[in-house]
Amino acid sequence: MLTGSAFSSSQQETIQREFSHLKDKPVFNFNTAYFGPSPLRAKNYMLEMIKEEMDSTYLPYQNWMKTPHEIRESLSKLIPVKKENIFHSTSTTDTNILIAQHYPFAADDYYCVFEGEYPSNVLPYLRRAEKGHFKVKILELPPEGEPIDVSYLQKNLPTKCKALTISHLSFNSGRYTDLSVIGPYLRSRNVMLFVDGTQFVGGHSLSSKEIQYADVYNFSTYKWMLGGYGHAFSYFSDNFFNKLDISHGNWLSEISDVARLTDYSMVDSKNLRPYHLDRGQAANRLLMSALKGSLELFHEIGLSAIEKHNQSLAQHFIKEFQFKKFKLSCAKEEIKHIVCLTCTDKNLNSALALSELQKHQIDASVREGNIRLSFHLFNELPQVEKLLDVLSSTV
Repeated sequence: MLTGSAFSSSQQETIQREFSHLKDKPVFNFNTAYFGPSPLRAKNYMLEMIKEEMDSTYLPYQNWMKTPHEIRESLSKLIPVKKENIFHSTSTTDTNILIAQHYPFAADDYYCVFEGEYPSNVLPYLRRAEKGHFKVKILELPPEGEPIDVSYLQKNLPTKCKALTISHLSFNSGRYTDLSVIGPYLRSRNVMLFVDGTQFVGGHSLSSKEIQYADVYNFSTYKWMLGGYGHAFSYFSDNFFNKLDISHGNWLSEISDVARLTDYSMVDSKNLRPYHLDRGQAANRLLMSALKGSLELFHEIGLSAIEKHNQSLAQHFIKEFQFKKFKLSCAKEEIKHIVCLTCTDKNLNSALALSELQKHQIDASVREGNIRLSFHLFNELPQVEKLLDVLSSTV
């Protein structure tokens, strides 16, 4: 059983069954922020799909054409947005390229992003800005221990800031930013808010209180959503989507009647919605199969229960950890389900510390010099105790 867990006994049994394959080798996985392991049912759905791929005899259109829409609808029941405003993408980079190329920025507009942000949220805009379409400003992070709040934005956002990108949960520090705190101020200044939720969604519930302020919300699904690599979801608000200067046509999202494939006007361009932006991964049956399995599991367990479990493990780690050679990479109050540690001992570095963890069959990451520990639904309290023991006795 998942000792110390926030899950019910039936939820614990489901989780143990779905991740029984992790017990086959003596490795403790605290590395979901890098790659999240898929549940067994995802494997079963993929095997069914491969069987069809090997023998597609009498495979009807309706057996697979509806899958992207079903996956979209399943997600919309987990996060508080309309399914019509969600589209399938290959990555957060893919969506950011689309925005950088098709949003009508003025030449003197600023796209702003904080230093240390994931390159997916920086490079597409830098490349576009090099051609003079707009400007990019990389903002300094607040001093250690201080939050990204309205006061800090008032002092640091340029007058002509048109859009600000922020990670809901930072990949290299674990810092959480409350969108409901900064959202009203940004809206009062007509600054669009683009959010990277890759390290947030799946490990934590997403509230309408926060997402109502997001013009764009992107997240890759191979981490905390436990899907396959090469897929992401993107949410565009209606207001943002209507401003995009884009001409896009995807037959898989626009044509629902295969008996009328050459009726090119089935969807009036005036009625196009964000979901019509579905990228190539909408047709990737392997990734759709994996995602179907993980989404089913999230519905069964519930994001609120997963959030409670993950935070209880992270907080237990912080409470019991002896911070002799490390410090937290962000304020304790900003931590959710990722704990990042910064080395403070001059005779120790993060690469050496990670090597020691790996010697004791603990899988973690190093990002920007910080040791990154991830706590997800399949992790157990005894595993956290083992992690604490190794860090205190050998590192």
